[in-house]
Amino acid sequence: MPDDTNAVPEQNKQDPSRPTGAEPRLPLARPAGEEPAPIELVDDTCPKCGATLAHDAVLCIKCGYDLKANVVREPGVGVVEVDPNAEEPKAAPRGGEFVVPGRGGPQVLATAGVFLALGALIFSGVNTEAAGVWVTVGTIALMLYNIALHTCTGVAAVAVAARLSEQAFGRFELATARMFLAVALFHLVVSLRIPVHAGVAMAIKWGVAMGVYYLAVMLLFKKDRAGAALIALAHFVLWVLLQLGAELSAWVAAAGKAGA
Repeated sequence: MPDDTNAVPEQNKQDPSRPTGAEPRLPLARPAGEEPAPIELVDDTCPKCGATLAHDAVLCIKCGYDLKANVVREPGVGVVEVDPNAEEPKAAPRGGEFVVPGRGGPQVLATAGVFLALGALIFSGVNTEAAGVWVTVGTIALMLYNIALHTCTGVAAVAVAARLSEQAFGRFELATARMFLAVALFHLVVSLRIPVHAGVAMAIKWGVAMGVYYLAVMLLFKKDRAGAALIALAHFVLWVLLQLGAELSAWVAAAGKAGA
């Protein structure tokens, strides 16, 4: 019979693939929903009256003690009157300024405009030289008047374009110098003499002058085609209104003379 004294029980046999010694202990998983307790903020007390204050309070409601300034604030009661007719502050224009710097300063542009205006005056006077001295003088004076007048209406057109674009106007003197240069260039082209039929010459001169004016506005005011067209359109509308006023005045004066 086999000897049972040397037999090793099955539960005492060790797996040769496992290391000998103590069994490894696995970490215990934290139960679901168990979070570390947050830090509790303790409420303070007022050093003046001992009232309980919140941890972030800066003023004691009970006694008026200011914890930061270390003074006692005395509450006051008053009446604030509001004017019902007061206007609300206007919102600042968005989009920056309409007249931006660049393309030369006001003095440089105004000087160039003066030379162009002198050229327009000279050409307009030469074209009417055969009609007599007074006609020549009147033509030059009318040309000078138109340049000054339409420079002003041009600046107004820039203001209208800035308003429609919801932008601030910008530098007034720079806009005036730029418009003076563009208007003087326009009248210089109009005052040129073209050796063709008068009607054809007028159509050519006005077409070229308007194109030159549009390009000058686009370059001087640093605008795209839409921005330059907006200025030119506003300027044209103002010019039409002035022309209608002059024509209406002439018609009324002629009707009055005819009735007399």
